[in-house]
Amino acid sequence: LKQEAREKYHLPAKYILCVGSIEERKNALLAVKALPGIPEDIHLVLVGKRTYYTNQIDAFIKSHRLEKRVHLLHDVTFQYLPAIYQQAEIFVYPSRFEGFGIPIIEALHSGIPVIAATGSCLEEAGGPDSLYVHPDDKEGMTKAICSLLNHPEKRQGSLPPSRRPPYVREPARSAVSLLHSGLPVMPVHRHVNSIENNDLLAHGLGLVSLRAPCYEHKKTRAVARVFSL
Repeated sequence: LKQEAREKYHLPAKYILCVGSIEERKNALLAVKALPGIPEDIHLVLVGKRTYYTNQIDAFIKSHRLEKRVHLLHDVTFQYLPAIYQQAEIFVYPSRFEGFGIPIIEALHSGIPVIAATGSCLEEAGGPDSLYVHPDDKEGMTKAICSLLNHPEKRQGSLPPSRRPPYVREPARSAVSLLHSGLPVMPVHRHVNSIENNDLLAHGLGLVSLRAPCYEHKKTRAVARVFSL
């Protein structure tokens, strides 16, 4: 499946990955701006729905001659997403605001290191071994990417289980604990075939999630999925 995904979407040999609708709040432009400061053999793959904000990214790519290094993928088939995650060098998620940051969990399950933005709840999702930068700090993002590229031992996949976030180390127990915590929950219906949903990727990650309805905590928006490794 990995080779199929690489051929189908023309994935570069080495790439940084960002998944999520390409909108201003998600702040993918920060990752694009960091690209000139990292080795030229490292590309950037953005997976998500185009919005008006994507025009800003297109303009920056053109003005800095990054057309060959930035790959915008839309309408990606759901079954190939785990393979795209698993072949990435680094996952970046510079979003300014999120309810929880499920793509970070997907990246951690895929064994790739994460760089996320400060100022929201992403530090909770990524845990202490992920890296964090201010959502407007281009130099900080560049430095964080170069640090991970130069120190492959920092990959999340190489961390001992005891150092991984609890929802990555024991996802089923974490989800069940939240479901049985007595906290108010509400049903939220997701479309399984959409990459914009908050469902954990079942295919390829060994996960089985509650699809419809799944449950979301009203206050913290911490998504509770019952799944097993």
